[in-house]
Amino acid sequence: VVSLGVALVPGVGAAGEWRTWLLFRYGGSFGVDDPQFGVDIGFFVFKLPFLSLVIDWVFGFLLVTLLLVSVLYYLNGSIRFQTRGDRITGSVKAHLSVILALMALVKAGDYWLQRFELALQKRDSFDGAGYTAVNATLPALQLLILVALFAAGLFLVNIRRKGWVLPVIAIALWVVTSVVLAGIYPAFVQRFQVSPAELNKEQPYIQRNIEATRTALGIADVETNDFAYDPKITPEKVEAQRANLDL
Repeated sequence: VVSLGVALVPGVGAAGEWRTWLLFRYGGSFGVDDPQFGVDIGFFVFKLPFLSLVIDWVFGFLLVTLLLVSVLYYLNGSIRFQTRGDRITGSVKAHLSVILALMALVKAGDYWLQRFELALQKRDSFDGAGYTAVNATLPALQLLILVALFAAGLFLVNIRRKGWVLPVIAIALWVVTSVVLAGIYPAFVQRFQVSPAELNKEQPYIQRNIEATRTALGIADVETNDFAYDPKITPEKVEAQRANLDL
């Protein structure tokens, strides 16, 4: 019954995303590459939403699995907090370490996808990746990928070591890196580098947004001409535009 419930609840939630799956399965390409990542725009429209959904689903499933097996191991006596010495049997430790390693690998994939999600940011002045996202958040995510992979390795090495020192080190390093690099550092760059000279810093990314908008509306090849505006109106000028005025 527990297994059926664990499978049914996330399964029902995933079934409601059939439109996302159809777009992923049958979506095509636009023939235009994103200027930041060099991938076709179709990836962001058709592929990325489904891949992000799968990553979130798998990570949530592993988290629920970790909690459930921990409770079951505690109930059958394989995990004992009241005794001294080894409080977790070797097989249980190996099982939990493997699940933690898988969670770290999935999170590394999540960080990899979050890089592309920067191009979909909603901003006050313009949409897409700006100076802070490209120069602070993106490098932070790339480093977090390495940290997650390193943590996965420590979880696997922990199978043959006594205690839980390595997992604690991995989690602590992961948390500190996430808070500092993904939270504090981008906020610092935005506050002290971008905000004092926002137009100068954001100008290349605003230009990207303008070019993408023109391409999407089909007016990228429209030629523009300067209009010499003269506020003075004379009878001669009015008569010269009589054909337009009569309309």
